[in-house]
Amino acid sequence: ALQQKMSLGHQEYQTLCQEIREKEQELTEVKGRIQVFVQEDKKGRQMAAAQAREAEKELDATLQQIMVAQRESQNLKQTLLQQQTKLGEIQHSYEAKEAQLKLQQTRLEQGKRDIDARQAEHEGLCQEREEALVKK
Repeated sequence: ALQQKMSLGHQEYQTLCQEIREKEQELTEVKGRIQVFVQEDKKGRQMAAAQAREAEKELDATLQQIMVAQRESQNLKQTLLQQQTKLGEIQHSYEAKEAQLKLQQTRLEQGKRDIDARQAEHEGLCQEREEALVKK
């Protein structure tokens, strides 16, 4: 009976050793998968960091372009305001000269009327004198 119990204990011991070896094998496989996962995760993080740096560079370049465009836009606005001011001054000058020309035209027309009236008066006087001379 003791022999039988020893044989049975030895079999259980062998079974337990086999189960331990199987569990160790499973643990080794799980450890390998964990190492692969850690490596892939590390690569993924490195790639994500590289992509983030590249995106940050692109964003910086875009922001720089926006700032340049804003400065150019501000310069164009300033130039436009200066040109509008100059145009206003030119328009005002034109209107002043136009008014001055109209005033001169009115004076010329009045002068012509005055000359025509004096000429008519002189012609009348000349005709009166001519008639007076003819009668004598």
